[in-house]
Amino acid sequence: MNNNKTDNIREQIYLAALLHDIGKFYQRFDPDSTSKSKYLKPNIKSLESTYCPKDRYNNFTRKHVLWTAQFFDDHRSKINKIFGLNRDSDVLMTLASSHHSPDPQNKLALIIQQADLLSSAAEREEKKQEFKDDEKGWDGFKKIPLKSIFDIISLEGKYPEYATNPIETRPLTIGSLPVINDKNYKPDYLIWKEFISEFNKIPDTLNPKNFIETLDSILHRFTYCIPSSTIDEPDISLYDHLKTTAFLAIALYDYYSENQHIPLPVPNDYAPFLLLGGDISGIQDFIFDIPSEGAAKQLKARSFYLHLITETIVRYILKEFNLLHLNVVYSSGGNFYLLLPNTSGIKEKIEKINKEINEKLMSIHGTDIYLAMDYELISIENLKQKQCSTDENSVKCLSQIWDNLISEKIFSIKNQRYLNTLRENYDMFFKPSFKLDENLNKEFIKKLENLGKNLKRTEFLVYSEEKHPNIKEEFIFDTQFGLYVYLLDSCPANQFTNAEIIRLNNTYCLEEVGDDNIYRFEFYGGNDYPVDINGHPKTFDKMAQGANYDRLGILRMDVDNLGKIFAEGFAPKLRTFSRLTSLSRNLDFFFKGYINTIWNNEKYNNDTFILYSGGDDLFIVGRWDKTIQFAYEVKQKFSEFINSSEFGLSGGIAIEKPKYPIRRSAFNAGKFESMAKEFYINSNNVINYSKPFKKNAFALFGVPLSWQSDFEKILELKNQIKESILNSKSASHSFFNTIKLFYMMQEHQIEKNKTESWRWIAAYYLQRAKERLGKNDSKFTKYIDDLKISIFTNRYKVNGKDEHLNSNYSFLKLLAIASRWAELEIRTEIKTK
Repeated sequence: MNNNKTDNIREQIYLAALLHDIGKFYQRFDPDSTSKSKYLKPNIKSLESTYCPKDRYNNFTRKHVLWTAQFFDDHRSKINKIFGLNRDSDVLMTLASSHHSPDPQNKLALIIQQADLLSSAAEREEKKQEFKDDEKGWDGFKKIPLKSIFDIISLEGKYPEYATNPIETRPLTIGSLPVINDKNYKPDYLIWKEFISEFNKIPDTLNPKNFIETLDSILHRFTYCIPSSTIDEPDISLYDHLKTTAFLAIALYDYYSENQHIPLPVPNDYAPFLLLGGDISGIQDFIFDIPSEGAAKQLKARSFYLHLITETIVRYILKEFNLLHLNVVYSSGGNFYLLLPNTSGIKEKIEKINKEINEKLMSIHGTDIYLAMDYELISIENLKQKQCSTDENSVKCLSQIWDNLISEKIFSIKNQRYLNTLRENYDMFFKPSFKLDENLNKEFIKKLENLGKNLKRTEFLVYSEEKHPNIKEEFIFDTQFGLYVYLLDSCPANQFTNAEIIRLNNTYCLEEVGDDNIYRFEFYGGNDYPVDINGHPKTFDKMAQGANYDRLGILRMDVDNLGKIFAEGFAPKLRTFSRLTSLSRNLDFFFKGYINTIWNNEKYNNDTFILYSGGDDLFIVGRWDKTIQFAYEVKQKFSEFINSSEFGLSGGIAIEKPKYPIRRSAFNAGKFESMAKEFYINSNNVINYSKPFKKNAFALFGVPLSWQSDFEKILELKNQIKESILNSKSASHSFFNTIKLFYMMQEHQIEKNKTESWRWIAAYYLQRAKERLGKNDSKFTKYIDDLKISIFTNRYKVNGKDEHLNSNYSFLKLLAIASRWAELEIRTEIKTK
């Protein structure tokens, strides 16, 4: 069998698996049932007995496959031309549509059937299936929207029975969150027309691989919001099911091609799959290994460079195994996971690739950046395993395999980096001659500066193996991994052939198409940044500038317990590839995509920039007060998106002078973030305090504060103090500075177990202040009375509220933090004479 023919079969497997359930989308758009449908042609309706299995009552079921067949029939000419098939060929239609009732002699169809079952890893309950597919209630499934994947997650094993929060049925965009509050929401499948319009824009001149990759992006845009199934839990999107079915199918095909002695479906005890994981270490040191002078210009460039390195390494590996981007399970933040076929020699090939990559990284960066890479084999039984037992002799479930790869294997390799290289070439590390060429290093830094300068105007990224002769050098970056990356402000569809053209942060990737390329979209957190009047990136000095107080805020945040969520968050029977990929894709949407929408507001985009955002975490630099505001809005929007008490988001901010070393600033922000991660609410303070009780906090001025209680109270107090100082004739800075002194006395006396004299001193001072300052200001007089009650009863009696404090801290401590915040904001915002 020649390679061209083999490749063509593999491409057919990819496409048929990727589109096997496209009929579920088409069927939902069709207002009529099978018999009355005006979209199903008579020749397709006649295939009911061929493609649709029967239930025990002898009724045909799974009729969505007829709409899958109709889709292929509608676009037969285009698809067959791309795949080099005869114009009237039904090969691809049969492969895609027969996955519920395949011909036992059609081995390719059997492979797709098994991939479909493994994708959901659910032996569907026939009783439920029959009820849903019965003609008497044929349209009931159309009224059920996709539900949020976050709804069914629990960290305590108390898994919800079903998901409740609907996802709006509309094309994907970073402009708004897809979750809606209306529990009675009914989906509108008119977006099928938009999908077909975009599908028709794909040129029939594309080769099969480029066609499939382009189609994958369009499917992502339109089917991320459609339930794959309403039989069980409607929490898996059609897109996640299609994609996982495709990468499982190609791995099964490659494995079976070498092991044709085994039966189909592949038996449970065989391991046809390999999960490859990679982690690029040294990222933090590389990003922050720069002087503070001019740091703003290089920071973003270095962060983006590491994004490019991750993506080019992924493409390098995929090319070596002749796989498409569909096989990327996850890629973000210097980490990636790929689903590969467990074919002969693959372990040796992985070792060889890993060695080549690290040798290349070493030639560029010395020992600063390293790729830790390892793998886990996955059997059919692993994917079917519905219980995750800790018994060493039991079959591992998918989440245990994933967790072992991350927590044990890759973690161990990271702690022994370059061990094999050291054994093989000891002298290379310890001879004085081992150092990077300084001239090459200067050239590399200059290229990084060009990256940073051009990133703001970049709308299209292009990955190409060829160096384009007519594009200026400043817009080209040589990754050293066989790919050139181009940063362009307009679509270059007619300038490249067989390249990957990616539109950044815009899902409409087929606005302009030309030659035989891949057309995709990609989210990237923070390709824009503030500039000065000359169009240059703002320096830290400029960003930090305030009226009387110049400080930079360095913010770090990430999702709490994410490793545990991946490992244990879903009920054992629901721990499938589809759900794990859906979870990572949704988090990526927020931190890589929607984060740009939050930032692109005049409140933030002139004084802050996103250094990094992706996966589950973010790093923001900007004027200190704006950065705190940004953190709070991210938390609010994240809570709105997740709408689950199982998820927390913790962060910390370091407030530093703009010339303070950025490495130290980043370290301090990380230290404060760790403090937030250690936060927990005392058990006697949980009145009206909802989960999570641990973490889910923000460290401000070095104090970890509960988002749901402390922070919002301090925010409200801060705003009241500002208003009092700025608008009241009676209030003054000295009044609130004295309040802070009482807090310091309180802390000291409690720590030293001394008599709490602060109480009567404070009571006397507040009474005198009320008499002295409040003579002509009844509002401020009332405010002092509220403060007295709150301080001495440790309740929150502010602005008409009277409620339990729900805090680990005294009211006086919260008030002191709010006073400091208010004072610094006033100094930042208002110029004194």
